[in-house]
Amino acid sequence: MCQLYDLAQSGEKTSLFEKGLHFVKRVMYFSRNRWYLINHLIKRRILKKEGAGSNLKAGPFKPGDRVRVKSREEIEKTLDEWQHFKGCRFMYEMRQYCGGTYKVYKKVNHFLDERKMEMLKSDQIYILEGLICEGGWPFKNCDRSCFFFWRAEWLERA
Repeated sequence: MCQLYDLAQSGEKTSLFEKGLHFVKRVMYFSRNRWYLINHLIKRRILKKEGAGSNLKAGPFKPGDRVRVKSREEIEKTLDEWQHFKGCRFMYEMRQYCGGTYKVYKKVNHFLDERKMEMLKSDQIYILEGLICEGGWPFKNCDRSCFFFWRAEWLERA
């Protein structure tokens, strides 16, 4: 039996304030995504800096390879206004790992998009050992400990 069947019994009911706060966060998240989509449809282009990341090449990494995360400035040159590069977001919490050397845990070939409940293919995305989200801003109380997704263009061999 799956843990999710019994999980509801182990939790506590949330207060009305927490429900309201969660609702506000969801509305803000929803409206931000819709604003991006509307902006994209109106302008008929993806919001990118001119030529950002067009000439970047990154070799394939294997599990166990040592890689260095590029500096924050190098990574920010590849990002658009929404902090994305080829669909992958560079989160605020990831900045602390810039310039460090880490091991490749695995390459991400497929992942589940939880909003649409679809399995999607990915290319040149890696997970690094020990680098997980600790539920920082804006999700202060998140306990999921998700892995960060790192684009190959943000990494280089150590």
